[in-house]
Amino acid sequence: MERIGLVVNENAGNSLGKKDLHRIEAELQKHGLEYTVLKTDYQGHAMNLAEDLIRQGFRRIVGVGGDGTLNEVLNGAMRQDHVSVSELVIGNIPVGSGNDWGRTMLVPNDYPEAVRLIAEGKIVKQDVGLVTSLNHPENKRYFINVAGGGFDAFVARKTNQLKQNGKGSAFTYLLALFTSMFKFKSSKVKLMIDDTPFEDTLLSFSIGIGQYNGGGMKQLPNAIYNDGLLDITTIRHITHFKMVRSVPKLYDGSHLALKEVKTFTARRVVVQSSPNVLIETDGENCGETPVEVTIFPLAIQVFSGLA
Repeated sequence: MERIGLVVNENAGNSLGKKDLHRIEAELQKHGLEYTVLKTDYQGHAMNLAEDLIRQGFRRIVGVGGDGTLNEVLNGAMRQDHVSVSELVIGNIPVGSGNDWGRTMLVPNDYPEAVRLIAEGKIVKQDVGLVTSLNHPENKRYFINVAGGGFDAFVARKTNQLKQNGKGSAFTYLLALFTSMFKFKSSKVKLMIDDTPFEDTLLSFSIGIGQYNGGGMKQLPNAIYNDGLLDITTIRHITHFKMVRSVPKLYDGSHLALKEVKTFTARRVVVQSSPNVLIETDGENCGETPVEVTIFPLAIQVFSGLA
């Protein structure tokens, strides 16, 4: 096994990234793995650290943190021009409770088992998505799991604010969801799904590669990580009462049976809305509509229990 670059977010999981790093290092040492630790100092820093590690010769880059940390590692890998992305393998040792990408890719929350995947070289290729602002094309953000818009992104912003204020926990997303319900207004959204137009007053939409987001919500239950297609779930305007009643359905995928929900697959999606709505990628806010979402089939190698 080549040496590993660890990009550590010490604030992840309500500071578990800092508290548990010694446990993770002990597991790496148990398997005789050589590694270097770099720690993030600010939001977005993991992108630069991943690129620095690649420049130093590392080809195995592992985030220690949540889905946001992995998203930044992915963006560092995809944006760098030092080596072909095909030479790289990225992964995540989950810290905290979200691990939405890992739910699809069978990456355990358990540190010993997560490290074992890396030590045994369990690697698969998966698709990568890209969100590009249509007003500012230089603003691009790759995602490895799910991009969301509307209410999804509104809740993601609230969740991130709570975490930054030291209120992160397993229930942070649900707290943000329920406190956001009465503040968010649905918007007129136009989607161009490949060459097929779709327009409705939407509460939210999810476009992704993985099945889960929001701390275990199965918003895209039919998504396949390596089929070269984006899965899309739209939820049209819904009453507050029905929204509250339907939340449990998001956890098992049965929300797809609701009349307000429609699903699609595509290789390219253009999203416009009035007014503009927020967009998030892997739980990290990244601007607002209008955007184009595209997919790069089998673009990155990852450590995964699916191998």
